[in-house]
Amino acid sequence: MEALSLPVDILSLVFDHLTQRDLKKMRLVNRTLHKLVSLRITRVFLSPNRTNIDAFRGIARSDFRTQVREIIWDDAKLEFYERQKLSKFDSLRIREELRSGGGQVALQGKTFQHFIGTIEEQTDDLDEEEAASRMEELWGSSHQEMSLEESFDLYNRLYDEQQAIITSGEDVETLTLGLTSFPNLDRVTISSETWRIKPLFPRFSTPFFRSLPPGFQMPLPWAWLGRDSGDPPEDQLEKLRLPWDDAKEEWRGYQIVISALTTTSHSVKELVIDTNHELTGISYQLFTSEQSIDYTTTVQLFRTVPLTRLELMLNTTTAEETEFSCFHSKSLRTALSYLSSLRHLALGASIDTADDDNLLDVQETWLDIDDILPIDALKLNLRSLELRNFLLYGRSLYSALAALASLSTIQLDCVALSGDFTWRDFWFQAKSDLVWKPDRPTIVFRRKASSPDLRLDSTAELIAFLYGEAECPFTEQVPEVANVGYIVNNWDANYREYMAQSSYMPGSMRLTE
Repeated sequence: MEALSLPVDILSLVFDHLTQRDLKKMRLVNRTLHKLVSLRITRVFLSPNRTNIDAFRGIARSDFRTQVREIIWDDAKLEFYERQKLSKFDSLRIREELRSGGGQVALQGKTFQHFIGTIEEQTDDLDEEEAASRMEELWGSSHQEMSLEESFDLYNRLYDEQQAIITSGEDVETLTLGLTSFPNLDRVTISSETWRIKPLFPRFSTPFFRSLPPGFQMPLPWAWLGRDSGDPPEDQLEKLRLPWDDAKEEWRGYQIVISALTTTSHSVKELVIDTNHELTGISYQLFTSEQSIDYTTTVQLFRTVPLTRLELMLNTTTAEETEFSCFHSKSLRTALSYLSSLRHLALGASIDTADDDNLLDVQETWLDIDDILPIDALKLNLRSLELRNFLLYGRSLYSALAALASLSTIQLDCVALSGDFTWRDFWFQAKSDLVWKPDRPTIVFRRKASSPDLRLDSTAELIAFLYGEAECPFTEQVPEVANVGYIVNNWDANYREYMAQSSYMPGSMRLTE
């Protein structure tokens, strides 16, 4: 192979542009390439799954451990299904209810028929040609489809394995091993979104996913009471109304990670609660339960570990019932005030800011940013601030951003302002205020669209107005004027649909279905 005669430095530059999958294939070609091509293992995955644990431990005990920068804890667990079969009549009824009721379960327990119905529901929108191509990529052209009965049997074995690991605490021990074995570890991420958004195309290709046999089918694992989790919506709401200690097992990964980070020696400087912009997260009840050991541990973590990045997403779905006491109590603000080394903060709620008829006109739902952020504690070191899915008093937000003079990046994602100070007012004042001009911070501005997976990005037009001579892209009536900005997709970083070419309906903040 003539290419192998090139200098090693040049070959390394070529290898740097290859995916991990391609690198693995090249290492299998011959001994020379096996020696020349090194794997890049910068992040590892952990969950109560045998394959994930074995891969994690193998890396922790190898020379690759020095490459690892991030641990991703997958908090989405397999669910229990009853193992008896039902009558044909009940099977058809359940499958119809699953299709018409958005995944709600009519019986007390989930059965084989629920298993089948959920798979069918999740694969309804899967393009057949795309799916066939993906299956060939994963398993080769000669793979055979497993029957649903075979898939169900294997799923139950995997579930039993998961429960045994949870009972033994082996995944907890493995996390501790990683914290002490990876000398260059920077970040721990707790994610609810590892498996989504559709079968065969997980967000992360974990060892668990890669180990599944050809043709295997299962319902996508879900976490944190998110949409389409398979539970009736009312059951999810009831769990969110419970005090943290009564429902905390829904967020098992969070408990484990914060405990490990406060009791183990490590080099972690970044903690990320990853929802990929889904309206979910850690229950807001954590910050209404100051006597809870997990709140105490959270505060201890913030006080003792010099975190430089925190991404904290909260599920606040029922918080409006108590007028957002989780924020007004200032327990969150108190916890954040201990983060004296923080340089990057992303804070999110799960308020649907596109739901004009629900919350936007209720004064009690609007929040003062000073009740949430400890401005004085953050203003010296904070370099970037991201806010997601909040209803805020505009003047309060403006004053806070002006006070945080060290900011170089501001991201406002699906944030709505009270009517007495619109986004047009906000940005006109920012343009004329000297506090914005010396360093010209980067500003990212996105709004809700009709689909939960889509957002409308007006960043370019806003920057052109603030730092140039362009017209303001906001009107008094609707934040975006027609044909301004582009639509982005949470699940596809390359997706761009410019407003002039889209089905967006001006004046409605909605995309046509």
